[in-house]
Amino acid sequence: MKNTNIPPHRRKSGPAWLALAPMLSVMTLHSPFANAAAALSASAKLNNKTGQVIVSGKTAATIDAGARISVYDATNHVMLYTVNSTAKKAFTMNLLATTSVPCLVRVEATNPKDNTQSEIVVPVTGAPPSCKTTAAVPACAILKPATDSEITENSTLDFAATAKLKGDYVWSFNDGSPDDKNINTNHLFKDSGKFRVTLKVTNGGNTCLDEVMVSVIPPSAANTNGKVKESAAPM
Repeated sequence: MKNTNIPPHRRKSGPAWLALAPMLSVMTLHSPFANAAAALSASAKLNNKTGQVIVSGKTAATIDAGARISVYDATNHVMLYTVNSTAKKAFTMNLLATTSVPCLVRVEATNPKDNTQSEIVVPVTGAPPSCKTTAAVPACAILKPATDSEITENSTLDFAATAKLKGDYVWSFNDGSPDDKNINTNHLFKDSGKFRVTLKVTNGGNTCLDEVMVSVIPPSAANTNGKVKESAAPM
């Protein structure tokens, strides 16, 4: 399957983000994560001498010290670095120099107290001018469902993925069921609720993540007495 067929992505789409990057200093992502604007601040800058991207920031009082901070290439969904925040809730990461400088990075903080997550997306200052116009193909993406979905209880939903990063696939449905390790699969959602379904592709030290929200609702109330509401008599 050609990656050029990847549709615009739900939240991490390269084309949409890159077109907006010159106008944004900070982008925040919402559901299913906590309020990133209040909980997390970050910046990213390219060091032209070393070729490294320096990501630094701080977590707010709502996130405990020692939070796990993960940085991803926001366009390609590839994990770049992970550290723990300091006692003062600050963090700094020097990403390894590569031939490809990310246009945007996604910074994710996991609170050690309750494992809630906050994330923020920031443009890389000093990134190549091509970042303003060139859309990179994601390293992995959920193709189906293409958007967040709503289904009724005891319904089966199909899932399909594509990836430039070849490796091991793991689908996690977060409803108490076992993970699925097929590239394409389907899943029966028995109970109502909101479930963050994640796709994880790993190859050695490289990791790619994507996700989609599935809302499972109870079926419509059934007509238990079999009676049909009478309509008004014709005039």
